[in-house]
Amino acid sequence: MTLPLNLTLPQWLSLAALFIVQFLAAFYLQGMAILAPAFAAAYHLDALQVSTLISIKAFGSVLGGLALGASLDRINGRHLPWIGLLSALLLLGFAEKWIAGYSVLLGSMLILGMVLPVFSILGLYAITHDYPAHQVGKLLGIRQSVIPLGGIVAGSVFPLLFAAGLFPVLGGMGVLICGMTLLLLIAVRWTLSTPSVSLSKEAASHVPLRILWPVGLVVFLLGAGQFSVLVFALFYLHILAIHAAWIGGVLFGLFLSGGFLARIVAGFLVDGIVSLKRVFAAILMIGVLTMIIWGSFPDHPVV
Repeated sequence: MTLPLNLTLPQWLSLAALFIVQFLAAFYLQGMAILAPAFAAAYHLDALQVSTLISIKAFGSVLGGLALGASLDRINGRHLPWIGLLSALLLLGFAEKWIAGYSVLLGSMLILGMVLPVFSILGLYAITHDYPAHQVGKLLGIRQSVIPLGGIVAGSVFPLLFAAGLFPVLGGMGVLICGMTLLLLIAVRWTLSTPSVSLSKEAASHVPLRILWPVGLVVFLLGAGQFSVLVFALFYLHILAIHAAWIGGVLFGLFLSGGFLARIVAGFLVDGIVSLKRVFAAILMIGVLTMIIWGSFPDHPVV
């Protein structure tokens, strides 16, 4: 049975599961960042300790991504979703208040960060290896578009959950991770068991570094740049003497909504309408234009 986009029903169901997992992963990731003040209060942390906690989790994601990428070159992806349950166990350990002491807290955050890439990289791997090559750009664009949606929902929901306390919320997150792991397991078993388009492992393992480093540099600069602009935008609101939290929330929502639209549009463009180099050139021009507009703002606006 073939459905729109020339996908079979199992492929559509798998794709829906991958979208839901990516949405929940973004919800979880943004929610953990929002919970930083609650961690500070519960564990009596100062600003340096909280920032170290966030950084060690991010560093764990880097290590986990490298380890998972190397594993996928040797192991079938169907066997890897179970790793997600490590996060669930840790979060349930938080809920039971078994995680005590700053050093144990740091170690737990490192492990949580290392496990997180499972939910994003396996979905990426499944789409790029097991769906029609001419549809990959669209599917990736749509899948990636749910990331800002997850962030928007988390930004709306998690401030309301503070009343319940940190540890019950973390317990709920543990249950959420269990559901994400189950969905991911179902999704990859439907797709990775019958691969259709993929590069050979030999070819993938011999990609020269001179090809990879420019792409990595672009990704790093784009990621760092967009969040830096967001931070300075919030700081600019402070200069304007605008301290209402909802205005910052609207700004954050606009930031994520732009990412939502850009992911979808870029995915459709890459699937044959324009070349990838032209897409990057358009991104460059948009970035330069926004910096010119940003630079035209007065240093000390009159309010």
